Amino acid sequence: FWMKTRFKAATIPDSKPRLGLIGSTDFYSTLSEPICEALGRAIAERGLALITGAMPGVQEVTARATLKGDPRASVYHLQPSVRGLRPLEYGVTIPAGSDMAERREILGRTAPIYVLIEGGPGSVHEVEIALSSGATVLAVKATGGAAGGMFDVDPAIFVKPLCVSQSDWDIIQGDGLSPTAVAGALIRAYDDLTAV
Repeated sequence: FWMKTRFKAATIPDSKPRLGLIGSTDFYSTLSEPICEALGRAIAERGLALITGAMPGVQEVTARATLKGDPRASVYHLQPSVRGLRPLEYGVTIPAGSDMAERREILGRTAPIYVLIEGGPGSVHEVEIALSSGATVLAVKATGGAAGGMFDVDPAIFVKPLCVSQSDWDIIQGDGLSPTAVAGALIRAYDDLTAV
């Protein structure tokens, strides 16, 4: 009970719609990095505020691609207040928690919709928090890891939300599609979910 009520969403100084990003700190699938790059460009084009956990891999590549697509894009990194960690050189770094577990608690409460690309046990923790906070998690299944069903991730992330089109869901959950197609389907799903 204490963990559920102690942490709240981070205060993001931006009124743009938020998209949270969860994923691996290294790339294990050859699909993941190109999908992250395409997603970053699509986020910039759509004008969303990207919320990350200030980690390398999925979050860094997507954030950098977002800022490359629009240098004025809203990219926020939630970073724990740990000795030795410095603010990231790109986007805006916001202190969030005193360690990684607390940062995960806060990240999982800061956006209405999250994208999961790959991911390990820490990502599964973020997914659990996001789902318990009422958020939707869109897992890019072909990237594997937690997004592919590993690490006892909640199977609810593989159930199509009613308002998302079947064709977009098939792309998000499918395999062998272009990174641009996946990114486009994710943004359309975001728009469908936030229009409800």
